[in-house]
Amino acid sequence: MSNEVEVVEIELVPVREVYYNGTFGVYACETDEWEKVEFNKYNNITINGQMPKLQLNTTYKSKLVKKHSEKYGVTYEVKEIKQDRPQTIQEQHAYIKTMLREDHANAIIAKYPNHDLLKMFENDEIDYSDIPGIGEKTYQKIKYFLLNHLDIQEALVKLSPLGVTFKMLHRLIEFYGDVRILMQKVEENIYSLCDVSGIGFKKVDQYALAKGIEKESEYRIEAGIEYTLQQEENMGHSYLEIEQLINKSNEYLKIDRHHIELFLATLQDKKQDKFYITQDIVALYKNYYYEKRIAEILTQLSQTESKCRVENLEEKIQKIEQEQGFTFTNEQKNVIHTVVNENVVVISGKAGTGKTTVLKGILSVLDQYSYETCALSGKAAMRITESGLSSKTIHRMLGYDQRGKFVYNSSNKLPYDIVILDEAGMVGSYLFYSLVSAIEKGKKFIIVGDTGQLSPIGAGNIFKDIISSGKITVCELTQVQRQAMKSGILSCANKIREGEQINSANNYTKQVYGELNDFHLIPMNSSDFILENLLEICKNYKGDIMDLQVITAMKTRGELSAKNINKHMQEIFNPNNSNSIEMNRGDTIFRVNDKIIHNGNNYEINVFNGQIGTIVDIEVRDKNKYMKIKFDNVKDIVEYEQSDLDKVDLAYAITCHRGQGSGWKNVIIVLDYSSYMLLNRQWVYTALTRGIKYCIMIAENRALTHAIRTNDANKRNTFLKGFLEAL
Repeated sequence: MSNEVEVVEIELVPVREVYYNGTFGVYACETDEWEKVEFNKYNNITINGQMPKLQLNTTYKSKLVKKHSEKYGVTYEVKEIKQDRPQTIQEQHAYIKTMLREDHANAIIAKYPNHDLLKMFENDEIDYSDIPGIGEKTYQKIKYFLLNHLDIQEALVKLSPLGVTFKMLHRLIEFYGDVRILMQKVEENIYSLCDVSGIGFKKVDQYALAKGIEKESEYRIEAGIEYTLQQEENMGHSYLEIEQLINKSNEYLKIDRHHIELFLATLQDKKQDKFYITQDIVALYKNYYYEKRIAEILTQLSQTESKCRVENLEEKIQKIEQEQGFTFTNEQKNVIHTVVNENVVVISGKAGTGKTTVLKGILSVLDQYSYETCALSGKAAMRITESGLSSKTIHRMLGYDQRGKFVYNSSNKLPYDIVILDEAGMVGSYLFYSLVSAIEKGKKFIIVGDTGQLSPIGAGNIFKDIISSGKITVCELTQVQRQAMKSGILSCANKIREGEQINSANNYTKQVYGELNDFHLIPMNSSDFILENLLEICKNYKGDIMDLQVITAMKTRGELSAKNINKHMQEIFNPNNSNSIEMNRGDTIFRVNDKIIHNGNNYEINVFNGQIGTIVDIEVRDKNKYMKIKFDNVKDIVEYEQSDLDKVDLAYAITCHRGQGSGWKNVIIVLDYSSYMLLNRQWVYTALTRGIKYCIMIAENRALTHAIRTNDANKRNTFLKGFLEAL
């Protein structure tokens, strides 16, 4: 008996979309080739599998495999499906609406409603200058995708088992420049797909092994090593020692370690730009390069003669003190003097020591010079603006084009005499490198931060490495200001920063701290009722939801994860009603008026990682749903379709890392021992200092004790300190 699978080749016409999620579809289809297939009771066939979104009432050529199940009866699995070039005006309109963004498709069709659009694109007869939202770069991209539709459809069918959606395919084609080059790369080395964000090593590896690639393939080993270094990068490490790398990468590769050793040995003899390797360590080359250049540029900036000068400095300081109604401390005056005399200065200080006051003083004595303050997060930039200083996010200050490249860079310097980076401890190596590259020699660079906060996400520890190198001038503010001493939030935060407990181990009564009574601690004997307490507080909250933020340790795991808390808080602040339209991503529901947070940077729409916004509308158009979001500090409403929902999360509760650099009037912190691996005094200090007016902490007491006792001694393998010391 033959085990060969019979492939049926037929032309078919989809008449109903049963289901489609971006990669997998189920369609009811009609066909005239009835003798090749078995019809269902509706006198058509059901096809399913990985495929592009199909246009209804359009003819496709397909290769199918007959399947049978007790539940669904006879169905046909898609092995290949493609559409011939659309001929009629109606077919072309349907095709263009499938291939392009809705606004682009509608604008083109409105401009040329009765034309052979594909022929016009072929002959460059489209006048895109008169079509809203389409410039030259967008036009060229649209033209490419429309005229290469057959190759693109085939590529999507071949790559969809890897979870490649149509949007991801767009990104892959942009990365490689051409769909044929992409597929050639895939044929040569399937692991080249791992070079593009969103397609992980594990999924590609599973697919490649199933296709018969050798486990000891050099392509596989290289991809496994790169994946291992990327995982360590997420833990903060810029490099790994070779022995560590071999052991960790082999957890994924599962081969004789000799093959990994041999591959690493050959790497040292090759000129390549993916890895940096010595006899002792291996790094992703980009991490080595960024930290090396940061050290070189900081040294150059600090050693260049300053173009900013101040006459009669003491007189200016006295005049400023008279105008503001209080005098600077000796510590603060020392910082002002140092910044005037030096080009690169670090200002480090714990909460309440007057870092913003000092910055205002510095800019007042240097008032004849231009400046800009920047921070990583939009919230952090907003807080600076509220204090009376001009501020932008780093991304907005550097500017960017549609490719995500910064406008201000090493060859086009920023137009400011003074650049101030606030919350510097949050900034990773790439963004710090991009910023310092854009500062002109002779201009001032002031780096402001707090070493007591969490280290940045990603490789490197730039702020702390600069300080510990001893090569850049550091001014440390230690005196807590008188007004700040009244705050329970700030006084307790600074005790925690130094490892001092704020509650006895066996005390489970509610504590209120500070003259302002602004910090309430609810210590718990166990984690059993933490969520219940949190939700009860939320039910009694009557203010603006944008002024309330819950901070937790875990993102998705456990009862106190952001995901679970968000689900419960959504039902309190934005419950479902019969008239509301919802959108879903897995088991996460999005509704109008939900508070959401953005994942990743989107340069085209001016929205960046960690920005918080509100869903203002969900529309249904052509049976598809579209979410409209108003983000803080973004002028335009942003529209997302179903396939974009991985870019947003509910934001009633967020992790501490996501809240770093931001602040809210009211903050509730929850922590229990289930997240003990993440808890340390830096975590608690960072979480507590997110509260501006009022903070409640609901904590399993032993978890809080453990966290305050634990110093984040997790040493990161970084380059910068050594590079600075060597210069």
